[in-house]
Amino acid sequence: MRHTPFYLFLLLLFSRSVSAQTTQTEKQTDSITRLMIRYLNESKPDSAYAYWGEAARKQFTPESWRNVYKGNLSPYLPFSDLTFTGSHDGMNIYRMKGVMPLNLYAKLDVSGKLETFFFQPVKVNLPQKTTTVLSDNPLNSHLDSIVESAVRSYISLTGNVGLSAGVRYNGQDYFYNYGTVRLNTDTLPDNHTIYEIGSITKTFTGTLLALAVIQKKVTLDQPVTKFLPDSVAKNPALKGITLKQLANHTAGFPSLPSNLSTSRAEQPYENYDQAHLFSYLKTVAPDNPPGKVHSYSNFGFGLLGVILERIYGMNYAALLSKYITGPQGLKHTGISVYGKIAQGYDGGLSPVAMWDLNEMKSAGAIKSDAADLLKYASLQLQQGKDPLQQACALAHQATYDDGATKIGLAWVRFQHQDEYLFHNGATGGYRSFLLADTSNNTAVVILVNSVNGVEAVGAQIVHNLKK
Repeated sequence: MRHTPFYLFLLLLFSRSVSAQTTQTEKQTDSITRLMIRYLNESKPDSAYAYWGEAARKQFTPESWRNVYKGNLSPYLPFSDLTFTGSHDGMNIYRMKGVMPLNLYAKLDVSGKLETFFFQPVKVNLPQKTTTVLSDNPLNSHLDSIVESAVRSYISLTGNVGLSAGVRYNGQDYFYNYGTVRLNTDTLPDNHTIYEIGSITKTFTGTLLALAVIQKKVTLDQPVTKFLPDSVAKNPALKGITLKQLANHTAGFPSLPSNLSTSRAEQPYENYDQAHLFSYLKTVAPDNPPGKVHSYSNFGFGLLGVILERIYGMNYAALLSKYITGPQGLKHTGISVYGKIAQGYDGGLSPVAMWDLNEMKSAGAIKSDAADLLKYASLQLQQGKDPLQQACALAHQATYDDGATKIGLAWVRFQHQDEYLFHNGATGGYRSFLLADTSNNTAVVILVNSVNGVEAVGAQIVHNLKK
């Protein structure tokens, strides 16, 4: 899932005063900025909202601001060591600490309320490892060299632990492994080492929805209320939301629901059961009109999984096994998978457990290995009349395109490179990448057991395969 792992620390907010040389505007902005940071650290988003100016309030209602706080800000908390570093065109600039170093930008409007208030991760250059990283890349072929060139610079940085990659090329499957399955060992991962794949799970969920359409159990334009309990479906704000809109992130739901507890940060979803999900739906008012705005929603895909369970009368894990992983022989892919597991690590290289996503499982709970995931990626390149192949083809078709964002049933498409099918994933200790190129029948998958993204690595491999 696209969710930054977060951890609760003892709150240490060390305020530093602005120097005497600052202007009155800088001082006023600083005062409000420090109040905002205080309220965010104290889990008081409503108090922080009081300092938003008119322009900001047009962008965020109190409810949507709470959702932004819950889903986008709280992962970085608590903030500490707020340090004023200067200003430019009326905007104060700060450096501070969260779960990672951050830059903060704050600017007031003419009424003295916040017009701008946003964060940006500080780019950190990780040092190189002092020892050579293990690998099984034989370095015999042109493909071997392409993979080595892309992966070696990534895996040689101290923040990365292990990596397993699979490439479908010229009709053959190739696998490459680097690093270790856990720190302080010499155990190289292999193509059957299991990782969390995070939000790549959504493409499995989108395919299950497409299969339900192929089997004539549903249509994409059916309202979600048809599949919900009456006590939930009577919420008028849910009217007009369709299955398709859940699958292309245009239902208007936030990334995460406001009733998601963060009391146990290392397992943020473990207590989010169906009762919580339905309770949220009874009163939620989507942020945008259905079908109009693309807004990535883990909650929407959690709901879609619940609906698929109700349509088929079986749980999500059983659906995966019956319709996708079983027929395709994906023996190490599912919600609960046993085998050689790569230990996941957070940004500080502390070991973390795999996430229990409870009722959000259809948004990001699948585990897999490079061999299975490459087989799944290769499935996207096939054309045929088999129901699963037809479902994949349907899931690929763009269901939303605003000129900037183009998406099928979970699958990300590209405006000027329509041959690509893409998704990535992120959990508390893992990152993943999958791209299938229909123009040259190639596919690349990458799995890592750390939290530094591998999109650049995957993109470099894909680009060089086209040369």
